[in-house]
Amino acid sequence: MAILKNIKIFTFLSICFCIAGCFNSYDGNVTIKNVSSKNIQKVTIEVCKQNYKLEDISRGASKEVNYEVKADSHYTVKVIFDDSSVLSDEIGYVTSGMDFNDTIVVTDSKLMLE
Repeated sequence: MAILKNIKIFTFLSICFCIAGCFNSYDGNVTIKNVSSKNIQKVTIEVCKQNYKLEDISRGASKEVNYEVKADSHYTVKVIFDDSSVLSDEIGYVTSGMDFNDTIVVTDSKLMLE
């Protein structure tokens, strides 16, 4: 009987944690920082199955996106410069159940997580 009681308690607590997890919302913020020698025409970002587009980021400037952390994910980033050259990469990692505040630095030749 003690085992059955423990199983019921475990099941009840598991359901409670799952329900509580469904109502928690975690926020993410990613900043695109242009330290390249070129202006950025467009940046596309995918994270947690959400897609974002930023446009016209001058040299030395930054823009940011806020998103909801819905699942474990990474940033899929594509940068198109004014001269039509392209950088793309999968970078960083976000984990559900946490808030994130990341900066992706764009250079002339690569993307880096700061």
